[in-house]
Amino acid sequence: FITMVSHQLRSPLTAIQQYFEVILAGLTGEVAPKQKEMIERARDKLYGLLRLIDDWLSMARVDKDQLVEKFKPLNLTSLLSDIVNFMQPLAKEKQISLEIKSSDDLPTILGDKETLEQAFTNIISNGIIYNRPGGKLKIRIKEEGDYLVVEVSDTGIGIPKKDLPFIFDQFYRVKREETRQIKGTGLGLSIAKKIIDAHKGFIKVSSVLNEGSTFTILLPKI
Repeated sequence: FITMVSHQLRSPLTAIQQYFEVILAGLTGEVAPKQKEMIERARDKLYGLLRLIDDWLSMARVDKDQLVEKFKPLNLTSLLSDIVNFMQPLAKEKQISLEIKSSDDLPTILGDKETLEQAFTNIISNGIIYNRPGGKLKIRIKEEGDYLVVEVSDTGIGIPKKDLPFIFDQFYRVKREETRQIKGTGLGLSIAKKIIDAHKGFIKVSSVLNEGSTFTILLPKI
């Protein structure tokens, strides 16, 4: 079924997206303003559909037993520093300052680098997107008992108390006036939790409305 979704659905949609780009670039002739507007809207809807398919495939491919086979010793500070550097352009665009702090000489963890990067990228990007212009996002890495703890704290719009129990559910999105214009599939945090669970870790969230949220991730150290 995953193969069918990947090839029978995603491939033709990607081709259609490319055709739209060719038309919008004027390579097939002049495009009238009204036609251009409609094609751009169709392209944006198609992009959203492709993103949904990619997120769903990520959910389907996170198999705990298969992930364990890929586990290697990882330096969590290095991994998160790379993600922060990658996210800097988005943060700059949204006028958000990123900061990362780490305790010295932290032990390593056993994990799959690719999926952990995806999990933390989902969490950090949310902290940027749902923040306010001039806001901050701080990442702190420390050692507690048998775990390395990562705290991702933002100064954003916060999450209503009634929504907190459901934010890791598939397709769940907080419905507020401030989030109406923010596009997403509602799968990002579900994917992150599934990946953390597969690493025998934990993820939790605390939030104060209109003040910000903190996601806390615990991963077993070696």
